Amino acid sequence: MIKSCGRCGNQTAKLETCGYCDRDVCETCIKSSKRKKVGKRFICKDCWSDLEKRKKYKSSDNPPSPGYDRERRY
Repeated sequence: MIKSCGRCGNQTAKLETCGYCDRDVCETCIKSSKRKKVGKRFICKDCWSDLEKRKKYKSSDNPPSPGYDRERRY
């Protein structure tokens, strides 16, 4: 089924949902994507320009393992 992008209006069969504004966006409007343990996380170009949403996206990485401390260097 052909659908329209919520950001640019292009018609395409493959739309992904932005995890921060819940709009269906096409591949050209996706700024970045990350693999999560369950599925993928997408952020659109509009949300990328909002610094609060970008910080939330960048901090959604998995935390380092418990035995790893980035500050210590022996």
